[in-house]
Amino acid sequence: MYKNKQFGAAREMAVQCADQQLDKECQRMAAELLMDGASGPEDPARALDYLLKSAKQEHPASQALLGNMYHNGNGVTKDTAEALKWWERSAENCNTWAQNAVARSYFDGAIVVKDEVRALYWVSVAAYFRFPNADTGVAHISTLLTPKQRGEAQSKTDSFIKNSGCGTSKPVVIYEPGAKA
Repeated sequence: MYKNKQFGAAREMAVQCADQQLDKECQRMAAELLMDGASGPEDPARALDYLLKSAKQEHPASQALLGNMYHNGNGVTKDTAEALKWWERSAENCNTWAQNAVARSYFDGAIVVKDEVRALYWVSVAAYFRFPNADTGVAHISTLLTPKQRGEAQSKTDSFIKNSGCGTSKPVVIYEPGAKA
């Protein structure tokens, strides 16, 4: 239904699935369709409820979307600390977009204390999983750090790649241009 741009029917099916099956992917889709208004009236409170349920089931795209809601104050009170919390959880669950967002957050220092080692760590993880242009971030941030700091970031990156399960038991959530998360 969604692919055929029958958004109203897709919304109805996603909401029904989310309510009856408690499926995290149905919950994410229902939340997106309730937020966008293209499929019917916007319902941010209900969308937030579905998104929270899906995110708590470790759905990485839902976690990233929830972080975006808190970052932008869409349907919730703006809370950048809460945004970063959800982005980091999504990043740990193999979402390359979130890995890059966390890296940017630590590099910019606008919503969290600037930490270039953590920024290099997360952008290196995103680059390893082929997030577009993350390798440019790795190259830039690397020039700002001491060899010891680069080694610390590399050690964290290696540990994450080895222990995260991303790309093995956990699929890597690949960024798609135009995607909401």
